[in-house]
Amino acid sequence: MPHDLRIEIYRGSRDSLRPLFELAEDSAAELDSYIDAGRVLVAVSDGEIIGHLQLTGAGDPRQAEIKNMAVRETRQGQGIGRRLIQAAVDLAAAEAVTTILVATAAADIGNLRFYQRQGFRMRSVERDAFTPATGYPPGLLIDGIELRDRVWLDRAVLVRVHLTGDRQDFEVPASDGAFEGTDDRAVVVVRPEHVQRLAILAERDGTRADP
Repeated sequence: MPHDLRIEIYRGSRDSLRPLFELAEDSAAELDSYIDAGRVLVAVSDGEIIGHLQLTGAGDPRQAEIKNMAVRETRQGQGIGRRLIQAAVDLAAAEAVTTILVATAAADIGNLRFYQRQGFRMRSVERDAFTPATGYPPGLLIDGIELRDRVWLDRAVLVRVHLTGDRQDFEVPASDGAFEGTDDRAVVVVRPEHVQRLAILAERDGTRADP
């Protein structure tokens, strides 16, 4: 990973990032329809943008979607994508988002492997999502597989911590502990350094969260 890598919110013209967006989007018409949506995080190294992640709404205030994400081909395999994902999770967690969604082509084995390594799980398959009607040329192959179906994946951002007694449950960022299951049936191990955060949450909600 580049020693000087930093992740920040991009505030410039999206047109300047279009070459990066095009690495992850084969339909110019589709890209035109969403390129200005949501927020964009960029990975910067040596004063240059080498990757990006677009985070948009998903119709539910408790959900967000990774709409487009790419890293320059010459900089792939250096952990930059993982840093972008973690920055998106942190941003979503700060806004009480519980689930991040992402969609990718069923034919793109590399993307499916990458997202599952980042904690995403398969949610559903949207058949025949990539067609000429939406700007995708027929017969397009990825890894020797025809581009046809879209796979949706999701990752829990906040998980519920049960407080003993009659105190109210709270949700904390998934990265704050080991967990398994869904966001409302998770087993969470909260480390000591996170007790203070729980106490702040409890005070805000009018109760206490003792260690």
